[in-house]
Parts: sequence; structure tokens; C-alpha cells
Amino acid sequence: MGYKYMFLVCNAMVNEPAEEKGEQPDIPKFKTNPVYRDMFPKYSEAEIETLKTSIKTFGQLHPIYVNDEDEILDGYKRYEACLRLGISPKYIRIKFDSKEGEVLFILECNLNRRDLNAFQRIEAIVLHREPIERERAAKRKSSGLKQGNRSPMAQIDTYGDEGRIREILAPAARVGDITYYKGSWLIRHGSAQIIDKLRKDIMKIDRAYTLLRSHREQQETRPFKGEVVKMNAAILLIRGPVREVDEATIPKRSLDVIFPSADCSTDKKLMRDIAIFAHRSLRRGGCLVLYASHGSLGTVLSTVAKHANDLELIHALPVVFGSD
Repeated sequence: MGYKYMFLVCNAMVNEPAEEKGEQPDIPKFKTNPVYRDMFPKYSEAEIETLKTSIKTFGQLHPIYVNDEDEILDGYKRYEACLRLGISPKYIRIKFDSKEGEVLFILECNLNRRDLNAFQRIEAIVLHREPIERERAAKRKSSGLKQGNRSPMAQIDTYGDEGRIREILAPAARVGDITYYKGSWLIRHGSAQIIDKLRKDIMKIDRAYTLLRSHREQQETRPFKGEVVKMNAAILLIRGPVREVDEATIPKRSLDVIFPSADCSTDKKLMRDIAIFAHRSLRRGGCLVLYASHGSLGTVLSTVAKHANDLELIHALPVVFGSD
């Protein structure tokens, strides 16, 4: 998973209630990191009491994992049960080379062992692992840009990064790519009431996505003055000055291709307007195609990524033109 750690200390592997040994237990005082604690739903009192009975009968079967700052990474319920029993818990101290490694470790422990529904697994990954993967993707893209600057022609496919992120994260959530996409979209766009229903499994991901997406598409339109040219059953083009895009109506997510006919890369405000229009108007799977000068490639990509970061495909093909 891309993180490194080292086991440092593991204490005795048998717990005995202090009152049975006639000794005062040496119970370590572990700390709670609120971010780590709230990554997954809290345990109920009933669950803690059930585990308490199990530990009293069979002993603590699984250790508690803590970092080198004595923060619990995994085992809040086990720790609480041991405190209530007056037992010194079994624990393993792990040292990671980064906070990123700690987060990935916590996710791996809980996603594999907790009784979570599909939406709860997706939510944990979207909020805590996806930022890590996107940062890695950004570094890959930056590396590609540097290579492009050394060559007269280069191609950068940022959907490749997006696709790789989804390929990595969907299996981690134990769901398919489409379900992961729908769940992550609901996390970003769903109301608090819908999110609560999804967490409690009152509403399923497919149903919530269909209802909310349909409602948004009915409510939102995008102004445009010009023509929508139907090339064939799969391709629609807009025709008319991009500056006039705000003056009539195109249904949201109705376009398959947006292809302005001039170099827009020298006008950052115009680039922003095009990116926003693409974000609101392109269907899933649609493309934004832009002319850009070689020296402005980085600016174009960063502007589009910032204002239209859900585009299915962005190709950058910088070309050095000779002077006439």
C-alpha cells in the first residue's frame, strides 16, 4: 500500500484480571487522536459490553495498535473493554515514516474487520485515502509536465490518473468502479439527510444517486447564445463565440464535445469560464478540446483541473510552432 512501518514493542500476550492476581494493574494511558477516532462510526455500549464479556472469558485475542506518540491507531473498543475490566491490555507499538502511513494502516485494519455497509466504506476512503492518492497523481502529472518541457511534443492524460485512482480505491471499498463513483459523488453533493440515510443503510447508493442526479439536471441549465450542432448520435458540438456561452440555455450535462476554435490560453479568465462551462455542460465521458501555446500548457492544465476537475479526459499535446 505504499507505506512503511516498524514494530517496536509487543507486551505480554495473556491478560488476567488484576483482582484475580491480587495486583494493581499497570494500565498504559493511551491517547485519542480525534481524526483517527472519527474515521469510522463509534462503537455502541452494547458492542463494548459484548467484547468485555468475551475478553473476560477468552482473553484479549487481538492487540491494540498505537503509534510512537501513544495514540491509538486501532483498538478503541478493546482498550475501553480492558479499562472496564481493570486489565492491562495487549498492545503493539508501530512507528511509521509518515502520517500518511498511519492513515493507510488504520483504513486497512478497519475496512477488513468492521461491519460497515458499502457507503460507509466508500466514505472513509473518499475522505481519508483519496486525498493521498490524488496527491500522488498530482506528482505524477507534474513529472509528466517536466518531461513535456524537455520535448517538443508530449501527451498527458489526466484521466489516466483519475482512472488509476478509481481502480485502486474501488476494490479497497469492496465495490465496483461505478458504485464507487456514485458513492463519492453523493458524498460531495448529497444533503445531510441523504448522507445519514446512506450511512444507516436506509437508502441504497444507486437509488440516492438516481434521485439526486435527476433532480439536479432538471433544475440546472446553462446559458448559451449560438448553436448546438449534432454531428451524429454520439457527438454534439457548440458553435458560437465562447464569450456568448452565458446568454441562452443548454441543459446541464447535455454536451459530448466542447471544441473552441481559437487559442484561449492567453486569457486566464476565459480559460476559467470555459472550464466552468465544461464542468457543468459535458456529459459523463465527454471531452473538452483546447488549443494552447506550448509555453502556456501548465497554466491551461492547472486552470482546467481547478475549475473542471471531474472531466473524463484531458489531453495536452504541446507543439512548438515556427515563426513566420
